[in-house]
Amino acid sequence: MRTFTVPAKNKEDRTQDIVSITMNHIHKFAEIGHVLGEVVEGVFVPDMTTIKYEQVDFEKLVAANPDWAPNKPKNNFRTDDLFTLLDMKHTKEKEDKNEKK
Repeated sequence: MRTFTVPAKNKEDRTQDIVSITMNHIHKFAEIGHVLGEVVEGVFVPDMTTIKYEQVDFEKLVAANPDWAPNKPKNNFRTDDLFTLLDMKHTKEKEDKNEKK
């Protein structure tokens, strides 16, 4: 779970968590389900109307010692790694969109 600031929403803080991970090692496929929500009495309560499933780079997810996680063992990942991959994907999508303008 992480809290992040949404600049487009008047810099509103939002809480996000991973609710599903689908991986297929044969087809080298990884999909992350993430959702916004709030913490109530220490427990994350997801707003399932915000759920989004996104493919992420499978090779980066299972890689050993990538630049963004130098001590990560091969074929292992942490929740922070999933958020990092989502952030990297969204940054690239924004850059690609800006290049097309």
